[in-house]
Amino acid sequence: YEAAQAAFVGGSLVPGPGGHNLLEAARSGARVAAGPHLANVADQRDFVLQHGSLRVVSDASALAAFWEEAAAKARDDDRPARRHALQRALEDAAGALERTAAALEDLLAGHGAA
Repeated sequence: YEAAQAAFVGGSLVPGPGGHNLLEAARSGARVAAGPHLANVADQRDFVLQHGSLRVVSDASALAAFWEEAAAKARDDDRPARRHALQRALEDAAGALERTAAALEDLLAGHGAA
């Protein structure tokens, strides 16, 4: 993904596989497309969609339009900006497990169950 201007993350155009790792592609700064069947990576889908790092395409013709747009923008190498924006978002989201565990400990301590 590091050398790509655009990437399609497979296992997502038809029901079944449920999609593959979206963060690998998005972290590279490439323009990323995937199909609508992303059950295995729904949390990643939501995260990268929220940060503008993913286009969900419904079928092969929508994917073709994505490739045409990506090719037209290939000279505008804005991968560093996209990479930086997603990296900052990932850093901001880091520590969620620790924050959740601390909140649960506080909640349990308040009910005498710690």
